[in-house]
This record gives sequence, C-alpha cells and structure tokens, in this order.
Amino acid sequence: MANMSSSKDIKEVWQYLQTGFNEILSGNAREKSTVFYTDLYSAVYTLCTTKSEDIKKLSDGRTNHTSAGETVYYWVVNIIKEHLENVGTLLSSLSGTELIGTYIEQWQNNTYAAKYAKNIFLYLSRHWMAREIKESNKVVSIVDLFSKHWLTEVVPKVDAKLSVEIQKLVDQKRQGMDVPEIGLVKAVAESYDQMQEVCKDMVDGGNKIFETHFLNMVVKDAAAFYKPIASSFGDEKDAFAIKFETEIWVKQEKQIATDILGEKHIAQYKELLLHALQL
Repeated sequence: MANMSSSKDIKEVWQYLQTGFNEILSGNAREKSTVFYTDLYSAVYTLCTTKSEDIKKLSDGRTNHTSAGETVYYWVVNIIKEHLENVGTLLSSLSGTELIGTYIEQWQNNTYAAKYAKNIFLYLSRHWMAREIKESNKVVSIVDLFSKHWLTEVVPKVDAKLSVEIQKLVDQKRQGMDVPEIGLVKAVAESYDQMQEVCKDMVDGGNKIFETHFLNMVVKDAAAFYKPIASSFGDEKDAFAIKFETEIWVKQEKQIATDILGEKHIAQYKELLLHALQL
C-alpha cells in the first residue's frame, strides 16, 4: 500500500483505512491477524506521505487543511467523535444493570480501540502531530482522543441514568441484600478515574472528573441513606458519631466503599461522607 500514488489508489487506501478503523472502533477486529493492523499502518503512511491536494477532500470535505497529516488527523478526530456520539445514544436507551454492564463493555472497547489506534497512527504521531504538539496545545494525542471524547460525547448522555442505577445497587447492598452486580459499580468508578488521569490538564475541571461524576454522587446517596438514623439522635451528634465510627463504618460502610471505590479513594469518601452528615 505504501507505494500507491494514483488518485484512484489513494481513494482505495482511504476507504480501506475507514473500513478497518471502523471495525476497530466497533470492537469487531480483536481476532484480526497482525497483517490487518500492519496494512492499516501502511494505509496511514501512504496517506500522510501523499500530496495534500490529493487527499484533503477525501475525509470531511474541508479544503483548509495545510497538509496530508492534518487531513488524516482531523478525520481521526471526527470519526472517533461520531462513533462515541452513537455509543452515548445507545447507552441512553438502556436501563438497569443492562445499562451499567453495557457501559463497562463499551468503555473497555474504547480502551482497546485506543491501544490499537496508537500503533496504527504511529507515523502520523511521530511526524505531523509531534510538530503540532510542540507549537500549539490544539492537538491531542491519538490515545487521549478516546478519553476526551468519551467525556464530551458519552458522559453527558448517560451520567444521570447511570447514577440512578448505581444508587439502586449500592442501597440494596446497604439493606443487606445479595448484590452480585456490585462489582460493576467499581468498574464504572475506574472508568472515571482513568478519564481524569488522561484529561486532568486537557479540559476545564479535568482534575475533578472522578469527584464530580462519581464520588460526589455515591457520597450524597450514602448521606441520604444514613440521615434518618442521624436524625433519630436529635441533638446528640456525638452519640451518632460514635455509632457511625464503631458500627456503621466498621461493620458496613467501609466494606461497601471498598467494593465500589477500591482502597485508593476510601479516605476521601469517608471524609466527604462525615462532612455530609455534619459530623
């Protein structure tokens, strides 16, 4: 593929890249051979080393791209964004544990796609993107595009519904019910943690993604669950504080926090919960 040069051949290479990359985005390329991925790398190389006027109209119809590399890069941006818009729409149509399970499945697929896209677009990253990143802050690495656009295209569509379903599972756990799906909640928490790690310096509020979209929600839910118990103590806050530390936290809430957050965030969770309960 790297030697193709005619307009017809370039068109075929572009179509091949589109088809193959869409297979990766949809999760249908996991069993593909090394040849599949090598051919996609070759397609990117061919396009990036082609005269810009020969390919600038093949992607999004824009004519103001100044190089072949710029054309390929913004095509990648647009196709990832469009794919994740569709993922957000799909997730917003679901409910219950199906929503949580499918969210995790799609997030894992997004992570997989980012990993393989990094290798496929390596030539683009090392040349046109490397120069642009040095000169401006407008270009985001190929891998980071997946988290950035998950945050902008998926999260707004599912945040509220996902919170409701998570609260249902956690409250069932607090009521002493057997909840095998509780592990799904931790997987959702980890997705926000990973998004924050990537986007902390990339978007406004990026360093508080986990807190904003997950931690505050589970703290608010826990506080709502325990406030009736706190109210039963009246003005005897110290008595409730003792009960919380010796019974509620030790016997129940610490384990729930571990199940849904992992060890990393337990201290912050407890601090915010105590504040919410005015202890």
